[in-house]
Amino acid sequence: MIGDQLALDADVLDHCVVIRPRGVLDRSTYARLRDCMLKHAVEVPRALIVDLSDVTIGTTSALSVFTTVSLSISDWPAVPVLVATGPAHAETLRRAPIRRLPGDVVARVGRHHRDLHDHSSSMLVTASEIDRLIGRYASRPLISMARSTGCVLATMFRLDEQGGVVDARPWAAMFGPSTWAQFVHMWLAAFMVTGFLIASVYAVGMLRGRRDRYHRAGLLIPLTVAALATPAQIGVGDWIANVVADNQPAKLAAMEAQYETTSGAGLSIGGVYRDDELRYAVEIPYALSLLIHHDPDGVVPGLEEVPADERPPVNVVHLAYNAMVGIGTALLLLVAWYGFVWWRRRRLPDTAWFLRAVAVSGVAAVVAMEAGWITTEVGRQPWVVYGILRTADAVSPAPGLGWGLVAVVGVYTVLTAFTVVVLRRLARDQDTPVPQEQR
Repeated sequence: MIGDQLALDADVLDHCVVIRPRGVLDRSTYARLRDCMLKHAVEVPRALIVDLSDVTIGTTSALSVFTTVSLSISDWPAVPVLVATGPAHAETLRRAPIRRLPGDVVARVGRHHRDLHDHSSSMLVTASEIDRLIGRYASRPLISMARSTGCVLATMFRLDEQGGVVDARPWAAMFGPSTWAQFVHMWLAAFMVTGFLIASVYAVGMLRGRRDRYHRAGLLIPLTVAALATPAQIGVGDWIANVVADNQPAKLAAMEAQYETTSGAGLSIGGVYRDDELRYAVEIPYALSLLIHHDPDGVVPGLEEVPADERPPVNVVHLAYNAMVGIGTALLLLVAWYGFVWWRRRRLPDTAWFLRAVAVSGVAAVVAMEAGWITTEVGRQPWVVYGILRTADAVSPAPGLGWGLVAVVGVYTVLTAFTVVVLRRLARDQDTPVPQEQR
């Protein structure tokens, strides 16, 4: 017996685990069913089947336990999750979150069909078909689709029957499904920040009247590098948005501050998330569904499908994401201005407003990059290892960590101060020859 409202029985039939809950499934018993499913999943059965015939569904949002477990075990042990029900719950489950998440496959009586666009990681069946499904999964190898989590991946290890970490594979975490999308995204961001930041220094000099060849070249070269990286970054943004949607729907919902699962979801600009509602935002209709599914009617999961204690801080993630995208769009417009004038006249725009925009672009690019990291790291909360280890449980209890932080901050503060002094001296003494010029 687990709690006062839910009893759990589990049987192993032909290497498939069948869990039969009895009682009420709601927010208070959600975590208990989740933990039971994860416990049996680490035994690596052919399939994990949950029979809800004897369950009363107290809260519909508690059904998101099945998508939570499916995502948690999709990389390892990659066990399919199948939900079986009687006639009383059939319609409720068909409208439930387990059907809406990309990667789910809904099996109906007499036929199977794909829901959305992905390979199967969970299924909805009738209770009468459990025996057939056990035979199906006991007779063939399992096929799973690797998913990225955006934080430390569970693919770098597995858990034994006692819950201990065994078979550690660090390379599997370093080169997980999201590695290349994140690498390219950050690689282009580095070129953008460096290019705009260096160009901004020379733009300030030109605004002060220094229009010589040295300053023009100092602005033109890094600005061109940033201009090449910026439109490419927009395309990579579409790529990484789909990676997040497939693997961390809770992060995507927080980025858009979207509570309800929505068909034809729009992109939200600005606003404040309060009481499960985004207020004062400007919405671009259908834009989010187009971005994620390339379909204006695509279904995007909302925060309602995630238990309250597993949601990231919505306002922080949403506003940081908006800042990153907003600044990136402004930088793209600056690049378009520069490119158009160069294409028509083969020179830089000669207006002071262009130089002012370039002067601001350096700091703006840094802010955009930091906002992106806030979106990434705060958006994955509360997990360090997705679905297994929470950030609060991963904090080291070792003594003296505070002093180590103080030392690191102090060292880099001194290095920053020396760098600023040296650069200012070089800027004032422009005629100081470098060593190779003294020969």
